[in-house]
Amino acid sequence: MLLNRYGLDVKPEMVTDSIIKLACFLLDCEYCDVKNSKHLRWTGEYIEKRSGIKCLDWDLMKLVTGIKIICYPTERSTAEEAMFTQDELSKLVKDTHKYEGKIRKRSFMNAYNEMVEARQLIPKAQKQLEDLVKEAKDACEAE
Repeated sequence: MLLNRYGLDVKPEMVTDSIIKLACFLLDCEYCDVKNSKHLRWTGEYIEKRSGIKCLDWDLMKLVTGIKIICYPTERSTAEEAMFTQDELSKLVKDTHKYEGKIRKRSFMNAYNEMVEARQLIPKAQKQLEDLVKEAKDACEAE
């Protein structure tokens, strides 16, 4: 199923240990969002109540980036800023004092770093998986 989700048509006889390991790695990367989702959504509700920022419909990456900006307002990149409207960004920065002692900065930084890394690794792993599947397909056809 996972391989089909990535557009790979794999017959059981083509599956190798390398394909299994890489598919498991991709699943771990995808799980990163799942395991952080509940806590991020709860924090999004808290932000909406406390600051009036409508963030409940944001995707998880935008939400965790917004929380990162609340926790570390001076440590933001242009790419991070580009995710938000000017109003959202100024409200996130202006209201940082409202969250002092209320948000566990280290936990959110860990989630942020993990989610960024997963998003960087998924396309690379997907490409490697495509190559492995092609090799396995070629090997099966050669037999």
